[in-house]
Amino acid sequence: MADVFDSEKRDRSLTDYLYEIHEMAGHSPLLTKILEQNLYENLPDDARKKLNKITGECYIPLLDKKKWKCCHLGCEEDSCLSHEISDSIFISQIENDNKKVYILKPTLETNPLLDKFSEVYTNSATAFPGYCSYHDRELFKDIDGGRCDKNVFYNKQSLRTLHREKFEIKLKILMAQSIIESMKENDEFEEYYSEQINYFNEKIKIAKERLENVESIYGIVYCGIVNKEYKIKYQEFDVKKRGYLFASFFDLTDYKSNDEACFVFLYKMNFENSPKLAICYLDNVLSENAATELHKEIRKPIMGCLLHAKRKRLVFSAEFIKEISPLSREILTKDEEIFPIGPIEQILLALDFID
Repeated sequence: MADVFDSEKRDRSLTDYLYEIHEMAGHSPLLTKILEQNLYENLPDDARKKLNKITGECYIPLLDKKKWKCCHLGCEEDSCLSHEISDSIFISQIENDNKKVYILKPTLETNPLLDKFSEVYTNSATAFPGYCSYHDRELFKDIDGGRCDKNVFYNKQSLRTLHREKFEIKLKILMAQSIIESMKENDEFEEYYSEQINYFNEKIKIAKERLENVESIYGIVYCGIVNKEYKIKYQEFDVKKRGYLFASFFDLTDYKSNDEACFVFLYKMNFENSPKLAICYLDNVLSENAATELHKEIRKPIMGCLLHAKRKRLVFSAEFIKEISPLSREILTKDEEIFPIGPIEQILLALDFID
């Protein structure tokens, strides 16, 4: 890959390389795509070091729980490390003898655009700077203690997932702002950087709109829990595979048409060692229709597409990683935006995870 670029320049960022591809490929989308994919898979060392520098200076510090507040109903107490999936009830079921499981993390030493299956302690999997210690304990002590029915469980689990989603959106906004600031410091390639800055500003605008919607629905779901007028409905069914867990949220709202919120949640949990897949949804027509359609397609490519899109929310046992196909393992290590997958890969993931 390095031979394609100017060999005299060896202190460039990923954006610099993308600009050079933009210049070389001209108006050929196919050539641009080929060169970009080659770049992503064979990242030059200077670009890798700069990406890792950004990660170390901008991203990693933002994960510090001391920088975040609880924000449950305006709570201003410092965040603790909350768990989207209960470590004591669910994650512990698939841990190894060392109380560890596997998640996907960037391969910083060779290519941060690619992930690897990384072993982590059970109590750190699915952890994020979320609620304060009080709210984390009091809101979820029934579901963390296994003392509630499924209706309560999936409503409180969805509340947790919405809180995680709020954190993830805020994190993306902060990262995009950091990237924009770094671009403004570089006076080279002004026209190209201007286009990129506009792109990230649009991303920030969309993210803020989504954040406002998620915060609104969070309040509605919480009020439903308090009043026992539950706003999250669910469809649950048996699956065969027990060696992985999954918790994720899909905002399918059409923001251009100002329609009502369309929120769908997908969970894979093991209840008393019985693997269950649950499709949860906000109690309105649009969300119910989306959940019904997803249920019909659950063992088809759409499930593989959703798993890949939210692959960072998967937790694996060591045994399960060995059970899935080598191609599925490779697919899961690749970013869903940089390396989009086709129907064949989607079907393969659905087969490995659902059947």
